[in-house]
Amino acid sequence: MTVTLTSKQYKNISALVKIGRRRDDELRLHKSVVDYINRVMPGHAGFHVPNGERRDARTAAKLKSMGTRAGVPDYCFPCAGGRVLWMEFKAPGGKLSQVQRVFIGLLRDLGHTVAIVESVDDVRNTFRAYGVQTREAK
Repeated sequence: MTVTLTSKQYKNISALVKIGRRRDDELRLHKSVVDYINRVMPGHAGFHVPNGERRDARTAAKLKSMGTRAGVPDYCFPCAGGRVLWMEFKAPGGKLSQVQRVFIGLLRDLGHTVAIVESVDDVRNTFRAYGVQTREAK
């Protein structure tokens, strides 16, 4: 059986494939960053904020009623002195959504630091700039 696609259908499918690849790239980045942090800072207090992912409508409604919010950065890293560093992971070439830009702006207005991370080196440089001590820095 042969299926013929219109140009618009092909573009839509191509866009979905690219989104899927970008999500896979972001997942790999996320795991690499967490592995790095666990290696250079065992016992740290950082945690993933699981606001993303696909959910059924019932679960989504329950989580929303519990305070889940769109646009929250992927990773929260509490630091010494009551400071909090947030990290949003993006595959190279990935862009923040409008809701992410708004929420990150809110966090920054509240005095929080938010880093847009595309690599483990970005995390290493962010930690250095933020004064986070790691095994590498000692």
